[in-house]
Amino acid sequence: MTHLLKKTWVKYLAQALAVAVVIAGAVFYISGQKSVVMSVDGQRQEITTRAATVGALLEQQDVALAER
Repeated sequence: MTHLLKKTWVKYLAQALAVAVVIAGAVFYISGQKSVVMSVDGQRQEITTRAATVGALLEQQDVALAER
């Protein structure tokens, strides 16, 4: 009985599958990033974030809101 991974085509298929998984993961990670422009006290800055909400972004950037 021949071991399955000794067959050349199976090795190539496993390697191709591993590469495809890594590439798909990178694409999903990058596509989840957002670029936003934030203005704090009149100073504008462009920020790249993965925050899901504005509140999470403000917390990530250590921005506290006043009562106004």
